[in-house]
Amino acid sequence: MKNTLEVLTKSLVIIGSNFVSESLYNNYKRNGKMKVSLVNDIKSLTNKPNYIIDSTLDKYKQDQSIEHCNLNKIEKLLIINHWERTDLPKTDLVILQSIVYDVYGNNHMSFSRPGSGNEFDEDINYCTFISESIRRIHESKINCLPLVYIPYGENKIKYLHVDNLYEPTNYMLTNLKINSVYSIYDDEKSTGYILSIIKNILEYNGNIVEFHTESLYTKYVKSLDFNFKRNYFDYEIKKIYNYLKLNNDRFNI
Repeated sequence: MKNTLEVLTKSLVIIGSNFVSESLYNNYKRNGKMKVSLVNDIKSLTNKPNYIIDSTLDKYKQDQSIEHCNLNKIEKLLIINHWERTDLPKTDLVILQSIVYDVYGNNHMSFSRPGSGNEFDEDINYCTFISESIRRIHESKINCLPLVYIPYGENKIKYLHVDNLYEPTNYMLTNLKINSVYSIYDDEKSTGYILSIIKNILEYNGNIVEFHTESLYTKYVKSLDFNFKRNYFDYEIKKIYNYLKLNNDRFNI
């Protein structure tokens, strides 16, 4: 009972302005046992919480969060990232790292970045594979191109539905007491499997040329396994594509 009461008195602030931070905030509001708030930037923080989750996916902002936590003696900082930070400063602060790869939901992170989707393409890597494959296959379809090239460094992709992030993140925050790094993903499939689903949903009749460069993106990070709620990947990709066609200039041609 003591542990339960202790958790109920804890407070958490989530830093970020993307669908990852929004999903975490909503899940903590529904399922969590801590007082939780959401702010766009660490500079907007007016109270002193016990824990902070930085879900900005931005190194500069993460460094600001680390500095703030050190100055204000925050108990724990959990950083959500696409890669492991090995350059963290030496500090008494407990820093947890949650490594996520390609995160999707009703949208995809890469389509939310300023200018993306309308002005430029991004490199295909472990955090843009789904979004860039959708983008490139779509444009090959509308331009009647018989081939679309998908260069990528791996032959498999680890991916995570955004709502499956809450449970392992909460476990890390409430149970781990030393600096730790864990990857979190709800499935791992061959890139060919993912591309075939996207191709069918987008109704692209051409051929996808998939070729793998030397791996530059990922190294092994021990995983934190949970019995995740399984999301229907093909259904989710269809939702993303329909959303883009309605809301993104580059997709409503």
